[in-house]
Amino acid sequence: MWRIAKRVGASAFFKGTAIVFIATNIANLLNFLFNLSMGRLLGPDKYGELGALVSLFTILGVVQVVINLYTVKTVSTFAGQSMRGHIAAFQRIFTPWMFAVGFGIFTLIVIFNRYFSDFLKLSDPKAFILLAFSSVLSLPVTLNRGVMQGLMSFVWLGAAIITEMAVKIVLAVFLVLSGLSVFGAVAGSVLGALISYIMTFIYLNKRFAKVKKDTFKLSLRQLFPLLPAFVTTITLTFLFSVDVVLVRHFFTPETAGRYMAISTLGKITLYLQGPLVTVMFPLITSRASSGAPYLRFLSVAILFSLLISAFSMTVFAVFSKPMINLLFGQGYEAAAAHLTHYALFMGIYALCLILTHFLLSVSAFRPLVLLLFIAVLQPFFIFFIHGSISEVIWVNISVILFYFTSACIFVFVSQRIRLLKAIKTLQTYPLYA
Repeated sequence: MWRIAKRVGASAFFKGTAIVFIATNIANLLNFLFNLSMGRLLGPDKYGELGALVSLFTILGVVQVVINLYTVKTVSTFAGQSMRGHIAAFQRIFTPWMFAVGFGIFTLIVIFNRYFSDFLKLSDPKAFILLAFSSVLSLPVTLNRGVMQGLMSFVWLGAAIITEMAVKIVLAVFLVLSGLSVFGAVAGSVLGALISYIMTFIYLNKRFAKVKKDTFKLSLRQLFPLLPAFVTTITLTFLFSVDVVLVRHFFTPETAGRYMAISTLGKITLYLQGPLVTVMFPLITSRASSGAPYLRFLSVAILFSLLISAFSMTVFAVFSKPMINLLFGQGYEAAAAHLTHYALFMGIYALCLILTHFLLSVSAFRPLVLLLFIAVLQPFFIFFIHGSISEVIWVNISVILFYFTSACIFVFVSQRIRLLKAIKTLQTYPLYA
């Protein structure tokens, strides 16, 4: 037993997974601290504006997922064949393309800047333009991180992620305290991304300094297998972010800021469950491809998700006011009444996250498109039902329940043969399926 544990601990996979897991959670903690500090320093009005900006660009930034997946897959394939020259060529050829696409996105956003600014009721359109400029940096950063991940350079990758978040929070706090308000908060984020790009650029430049660069040709067919993951990301990101954007549009700035506060705290429920999907997805994908049993991993993930959500909702129900006052300040106290309900929304969302990734892992792709259309119902109903924050949250809960029910049906249909077989053989589902 000790020998097995020693081998696992010494494996590159285990070490890499541990490094990325730790770095990601440190970055998530820093991002949470960033939100808390911005909430206190900016106040409900400006914090709601910042939250709407970030949520909007989270939705627009789903293209980065495709870039990351394609880069990791391509580079890891080349690395497995010791084709370092191809990796160097890939990174060299794609870098100017990433800058060009990012600049194109930035140009389009600037053109429609007035429309976005009016829709989000922005007090300072310059902050929006500056955040749009981050598109020029975000795509090359995504490319470099994907290359590093494909090369399994996890230490440098983790360092770049943590450094970006640390620079972001330090500079944002300094600039906001200097009187730059939302513009300062955004500037901290952009400068953090710039530092991250410089770090990844220096590392890759040294890594490929003595490597002879081969040729690389892009084939659009290589992108087709990534479409299901892209659709999944759009769906889940939409459900995760669009409500904050619409609340900013339909409600007063102060109310939008308080909604952003409960959104930040409510998402703790989701962040606590991140490792469930991280562990479940590759396990089920591997077992499904080899024909081994895998349903018990889904059942365990759902069980832990329910326990975490129940615990979070209990804490929020009992300590909602003290938590809001302690973390954000008394200016947000009116939002405390909605925190438990928003945590319920996040709890059901976490289950949907598990079920959706399960469908992706077993290659049940058709339901993913239908789930995307269900997700679109959320902004549709919020457009017509937004008399109060409570109504918006109940729209969120209603849509996510519909999504959850549909996802359960799709999972049952895709796994009906395995389920029936388990029942016929008197195996207990799902623990021993």
